[in-house]
Amino acid sequence: MDHVEQSLKDYIAHQFLFDATEEELANDQPLVSTGIIDSLGIFILVAFLEKEFGVQVQPGDVRVENFETVNALKRLVGERLPPVIQVM
Repeated sequence: MDHVEQSLKDYIAHQFLFDATEEELANDQPLVSTGIIDSLGIFILVAFLEKEFGVQVQPGDVRVENFETVNALKRLVGERLPPVIQVM
């Protein structure tokens, strides 16, 4: 499990699943459609993503499909991270 995935799972487990552990949260488990995360929760996650990973979530990114699963969130973070500069 990579850093982004682990951070997302830890945060979601503690913020939204109060009594669950991150091990109980599958990467493809629906979050929005099952009511784990609601519309306010999406904005709480936006703030977390921007603070934790230093990414800028654009207004067009705030769509249910980007917040539906850990995998979707991980993909969004990956798309918003700046490209790695390679030094020769």
